[in-house]
Amino acid sequence: MLRAHKNDSVPRPGAQVLNKELRVWQGICTAFGRLEMFVTGLDALGQSVPSRLGLGLLAYLAVCLTFRISTKEVVEGKGAALLTCWVMILNVVAQAVQGSYDANAVCFRTRVGELGGILIALLNWTILFSFYVVWADQIRGRVPPALASLSSPLVDKAKAQVMRGLVVIVTGSNSGIGTETARELLRLGATVIMACRSRASAEGVALKIAEDIGGDAVERVSVMDLDLSSFKSVRNFAQSFQARYSRLDVLVHNAGIMSIKRIETVDGLEINKQVNHMSVQLLTLLLLPLLRQSTRPGGARIVLVGSSSHKISKQYGGVIWDDLQVENDYNVVKAYSQSKLCLELFRTELCRRLENADARGVKGCRVTCNSVSPGTVLTNVTRDLPYVFRMLHKVVLCPVNKMPVMGAYSSVYAAAESCAEKFNDQWIEHCRPKDQFHLARDAAAAQRLWALTEEATGLVDPVN
Repeated sequence: MLRAHKNDSVPRPGAQVLNKELRVWQGICTAFGRLEMFVTGLDALGQSVPSRLGLGLLAYLAVCLTFRISTKEVVEGKGAALLTCWVMILNVVAQAVQGSYDANAVCFRTRVGELGGILIALLNWTILFSFYVVWADQIRGRVPPALASLSSPLVDKAKAQVMRGLVVIVTGSNSGIGTETARELLRLGATVIMACRSRASAEGVALKIAEDIGGDAVERVSVMDLDLSSFKSVRNFAQSFQARYSRLDVLVHNAGIMSIKRIETVDGLEINKQVNHMSVQLLTLLLLPLLRQSTRPGGARIVLVGSSSHKISKQYGGVIWDDLQVENDYNVVKAYSQSKLCLELFRTELCRRLENADARGVKGCRVTCNSVSPGTVLTNVTRDLPYVFRMLHKVVLCPVNKMPVMGAYSSVYAAAESCAEKFNDQWIEHCRPKDQFHLARDAAAAQRLWALTEEATGLVDPVN
């Protein structure tokens, strides 16, 4: 989160962390240094399956930490603590299996030639040092450099309301990335409409974040019903919103689904395709007249929360035109990646049409549309997967899963940063524009898909 804290030279995300916790952590690291078992080489390295597994897992953790540090992101303290415990257990198990622990031995006294023992000791120290770096980074609360202009005013709360007066919709904001996105935009002064399928859940979340922020936040956040698996619900939402508001400044398409089974919606369409793409196009076009009425300098913004998994569609040659509803050989990876590729193609065609409309002098403000990649985030998007896969996502992949507040950074950047107004039809990753996957830039495919979606939704493009 982009919250200011006293005694911090740099604003930091996440909840406040007491200095006492830092001292405790440093004490733990010191204790690790005194436990010689963590620097003792493994005799007969690689001679047993357990030790090989231990080495493999240690290497895996090292790669995870390298990934996290290379992306210049941070891990929540809970995640860092979990990883530390994991390495402790691996070391103890490896030592017990080898039966070679000598209380008087240190890594530099391992027998000459057992280079592997020294390497594993160094690896242990590298991982533990990385934990300290990650933890310290969390304590300092570094935010992405691209968010500097947003985060620095937060030191002075009087200057923090950079989105004061702007009307924002965040779909699927009752949990995960959507909740954190709504929280930060509300903190920046926006009037936030949380468009969710579960109204009861969303109202509880809205009340909590409003109480956390304080001030008039409770008056600036509201909840509206929206079920993207029903075109009727999308139309009802758009109609209700138009009755309450005369304009819309930011539309954040955060809601999404990943269904393990092939499910048909009430409209007879495959649920991944409808929720992740078709309803997004329908809702955007229904609200486009209000987006054109935005008074925001630089124009209104549409933010699509995409996924790097759209690149998986390359193995299918792009969009599977003869099986758009994934009726043959259904699997969740195929269905999800196809739906996310379609979302990117929608953005490509929408931006082309908006630019053509602007060139013709269509009445209204400029509207830009960008996609953001939140990265690998610990959310409930996997809620429909089998229990084993959900646990894999939450536990085994914990080292490479960002917390939702970290995943929301790119969405907040695209929606709120003043410099982001110059971006249009961009793929934004870690708060920086990146080159888009070539299949998402296929103009012919984008136009073809647009026409097919118009036919499915029954809404003809109001842009042109």
